[in-house]
Amino acid sequence: MKAEPQIQHSASQRAPAPARSLHPRYPARRRFEYVFLFGLVAVAVFCGAVTYRSLRVMQTEQRLIELGAQYQWNHEVNRSQTSQTRRSIDRSLVNYFGKPAVSNFASVRLANGDPEDSQLQFLSGMKQLTALELQSNKATDRTLDIISKLPDLRYLSLAGNRFSVFGLLQLRNARSLKQLEIDTTLLSPIELAVLRSELTGVMLQDLNAQPDPRLPKIGIATEPAA
Repeated sequence: MKAEPQIQHSASQRAPAPARSLHPRYPARRRFEYVFLFGLVAVAVFCGAVTYRSLRVMQTEQRLIELGAQYQWNHEVNRSQTSQTRRSIDRSLVNYFGKPAVSNFASVRLANGDPEDSQLQFLSGMKQLTALELQSNKATDRTLDIISKLPDLRYLSLAGNRFSVFGLLQLRNARSLKQLEIDTTLLSPIELAVLRSELTGVMLQDLNAQPDPRLPKIGIATEPAA
């Protein structure tokens, strides 16, 4: 008996395999579990970010206290220009989460102890600082390099005899700076002329001169740090 020949089917004649769904449908319970886990991860990330921010701000506040500084928080400045609703929201957030979690430092006065450059390095983290008064005969141009990188700084008062004109010229990088107070008697007429020409858009004031009441001045804290 002859064996029947085996019929070979071509690839085009074979039955197509069932297509796999690229987006399989999960049962409702499985979808709920994924949404719940995603929510937990989001809450954990948010709490971690708030905690990290609070710790950083608290460390900065501790350094300010150690230096005997005076300061104001962002939510305490320009209250007259803020709506009642916004003030109520800010007050509620501060009362619930605490100042370090939702606010930051707006103005700082460092007028005690002649802090050195190493003691002022923390200023680099005060990105929302708008006003700074620094009185120190130990701080040098290295501190000016840090100050020049503060993005929101608009008012700066410097009292010290170790700042050179080259260090002051670094303030060209302070893009928000509008007013600068220095002791002009420590600079020669040529240095003062160079400084005025390079710091375009900055009102240069002499610390020893009577303040001009027509010039706006950002408020600096008058109460000592607690």
